[in-house]
Amino acid sequence: EYVKDMKDQFRPGDIVRAKVVNPKRRPIQLSTEGENLGVILATCSNCRTPLERDGMKLVCPNCGHIETRKIAGDYRQGRL
Repeated sequence: EYVKDMKDQFRPGDIVRAKVVNPKRRPIQLSTEGENLGVILATCSNCRTPLERDGMKLVCPNCGHIETRKIAGDYRQGRL
């Protein structure tokens, strides 16, 4: 679906797996639609600790901060 504000789905420093939809357009159009597309690694916006998945949200094991992202199905399970 169309996202009005990207900060609700992604944050600076996130590692994201996406599909290139239109490489000829500037900026390049990407899509994260699909089970294995989206954020594959994120860090806490408060303390920069890697976030752990808890259902459909991300929780910081260090400070307890809760954040939301468009999470890939294999979040933190693969190699970078």
